[in-house]
Amino acid sequence: MLGLMDEWTSRDCNHDFAGASVSAPDLPAGVQNGGFMITKTRKQVGSGQDVYKAAVAAVKNWAHLQLGWNCTTSPAMKVGATICSATQTVVPWSVLPARVTYMNEGPEKFDDGPGKRFALGMCSLDGHQLAGEERFAVELHADGSVWYEVFLFSKPDTLLALVSLPVVKIMQLRYVNDSATAVAAAVKA
Repeated sequence: MLGLMDEWTSRDCNHDFAGASVSAPDLPAGVQNGGFMITKTRKQVGSGQDVYKAAVAAVKNWAHLQLGWNCTTSPAMKVGATICSATQTVVPWSVLPARVTYMNEGPEKFDDGPGKRFALGMCSLDGHQLAGEERFAVELHADGSVWYEVFLFSKPDTLLALVSLPVVKIMQLRYVNDSATAVAAAVKA
């Protein structure tokens, strides 16, 4: 008999585009033409190397998903790690499984010059209300500014998500904005 966490980790991605958010905003044609909604936010969380390190640490410690109305398990951050979020949504609480599909950090060329970026991608798994992927990124720009960005593509994967789509979209906007607020608070702590 499978234990609860074994049951979640044995699930598969519920769409064919795991890892596609790595190139966002450029996305494969199947995502662009597949009925996926795009939700994103970008917020400056401070400046300097110490803020960059603190923001990356916040993401690696799952602080960006601990939002009060969204609570997430906190396994060791690595590719293949499975999380379960308990999210207060349309119904009192939904359990939303996801898996880390990629995690990378390195130099990056931005419009204002060279910098660096940490990015984490997570795909939704069977049992999630939505099919899609999220990318959480922390950027250190040449001018020293540190930015946190959430980029996600998704579409309903259950009848409940489909019939409550306007509410789902509002919840996604709340999710990306609250995630940015959580990272900004974590770097100030």
